[in-house]
Amino acid sequence: ATYNFVVMAAPRLSILIPTYNRADLLAETLGSVLAQGPLLESAEIIISNDASKDGTADQLDRLVKDHPHLKILVHNHQKNLGGPGNWTFLLTQAQGEFVFLISDDDTIAPDFLKNYFSVLDQYPQV
Repeated sequence: ATYNFVVMAAPRLSILIPTYNRADLLAETLGSVLAQGPLLESAEIIISNDASKDGTADQLDRLVKDHPHLKILVHNHQKNLGGPGNWTFLLTQAQGEFVFLISDDDTIAPDFLKNYFSVLDQYPQV
């Protein structure tokens, strides 16, 4: 038998977002990440929902459906891992060459990834 395999390149950056019961703030965080534009195509976004009891899971389902062109991975935990456990889980899921952890109540500037990649390109030893 002959098998053809497509080898996907590892993403350059893993954007990790832990969240717990912050559906109201998470929308702004996700909006700031999505505003990074085409640079997101070289990244993966991994969101770990730590057993939220608000509308977080529904919000994340819509996010994935609305952005099928992006690599967005959502993990909806049934049991709360706690802050450090949730962060550790995200780190084990990351496939990127670099990792960026952003809290569910933070936002990033519209040119953040452009500047981030610029520094990495200028200083590859970083």
